[in-house]
Amino acid sequence: MSRSLVLLILGLYGLLLSGVMLFATTWLLKSYGIDPYDVSHISLMRYLGLSNFGLALLALLNRNLSNSASLQTVLLVSAIVVLGGIGVGTVDSLLKDAPLTGFFLADTFLRLVMGLALLYCYNRERQQVISQVAA
Repeated sequence: MSRSLVLLILGLYGLLLSGVMLFATTWLLKSYGIDPYDVSHISLMRYLGLSNFGLALLALLNRNLSNSASLQTVLLVSAIVVLGGIGVGTVDSLLKDAPLTGFFLADTFLRLVMGLALLYCYNRERQQVISQVAA
């Protein structure tokens, strides 16, 4: 799978999720098992939706760049955010009794695939630079 395709999929998924976080907040909270919810939940979900929108836009705008330190940074940071979110969600579900819903499990699986693909692309781009420098 090409780096450009990985970043395109990540960006489109991020835009979709951001839209739901910003405009269908209460539905998304219920899907994650948070019911009842309050103004703090809604406000936090919208803030995270806007942050997610920024990362999705970053992936989309940088997907066709030539290999550079900036591109490698985008790949690495995106992988950390995606995989870190899985870690936080899993710990909260298993140790802190956060709801473990089907939506959470499906989202976690999709994020795991995307995070591993991002790490693969990051490593491939980094190895390419190392081989060019060594030559």
